[in-house]
Amino acid sequence: MTVTVIKPDGTEEERSLEIPKDSFVLEHIYPLIGETCNCVDLVNLRHMKKVMLVDDNGLWKDLPVNHKATALYHSVCRPGTTSPIVGNAVLLREEDFT
Repeated sequence: MTVTVIKPDGTEEERSLEIPKDSFVLEHIYPLIGETCNCVDLVNLRHMKKVMLVDDNGLWKDLPVNHKATALYHSVCRPGTTSPIVGNAVLLREEDFT
């Protein structure tokens, strides 16, 4: 599976992951989000047929704001949402996460 890591500095990095059939997908995603990540939030980017995974505790960890990931998040949120996405975000196809 190929994923895209969106970093807080705005750069994107494509990563190819070999995930064994009986493996838990998140075990391979956590390290891409951050070395201390063990709980994620999922943003369904329906219009792109992708999901975005972010560190659920990123705000508490005082991670830097990820403006590019925040813009993607706000594109599917209720109007007026101001919460940012912080730290690394990982994009993958919906079907790869089911």
